[in-house]
Amino acid sequence: MAQKEVSQKRKAVFRELSNELPREWKRIGRELGLDDGQLDAIEIDHANSVTERCYQVLITWNRKFHPAPMEEVAKALRVVDRLDLVPLTEGFHRQARQDQTPQSQSS
Repeated sequence: MAQKEVSQKRKAVFRELSNELPREWKRIGRELGLDDGQLDAIEIDHANSVTERCYQVLITWNRKFHPAPMEEVAKALRVVDRLDLVPLTEGFHRQARQDQTPQSQSS
């Protein structure tokens, strides 16, 4: 059940990022490790909406590198000079650290 919540949270963040990154969608995709073939397919499949292209880049990245660390999105945002959007990814960093802490303390 917790996995589903994370997925829904990620989708919400991906939607918000997509609304803010229409011009940078291809650069974000490259920074996240998608190849030109994947980016071309996304562009063809979603020719009428750059917002949807960006969303699909993030979804494709998440599936390709599952579980994909949101820190990678933060790094990509920094590379494309969108520091204003980095805070959207920060809750995931804190949650990942909290999830790891009990295991570290029990050893």
